[in-house]
Amino acid sequence: MIGAVILTTVPVPVPVAAVGWIIAGLGAGLGFTINSIAVLDDAAGTVGRASSQMELGNQAGIAIGTGLAGALVATMGATAAGLSGVLVVAGAGVVLALLAPTRFAETHPPLTPPER
Repeated sequence: MIGAVILTTVPVPVPVAAVGWIIAGLGAGLGFTINSIAVLDDAAGTVGRASSQMELGNQAGIAIGTGLAGALVATMGATAAGLSGVLVVAGAGVVLALLAPTRFAETHPPLTPPER
């Protein structure tokens, strides 16, 4: 998704930016769906608790990211430096999100589809 944002900050043809946003939207949609399936599959009997914690985490991430981005733009202004800072914060969030599953890899076996 960050690549699509970067594409729209430099002069590129509109169709190229549109394709970038389509790919970003597809990735975000697949990521949220797979995340939900994995959490609820692992919940076994505590689906309500797991789904509420997942939703709280999603909303907290959005609020914190928006707040940090707004603070950066407010302090640095809507300049190239301010918007670059927002992209750096977003990139740091991506890195943290990619590192998080490694904490659970040893304690949880990989998901396998149910047998029919």
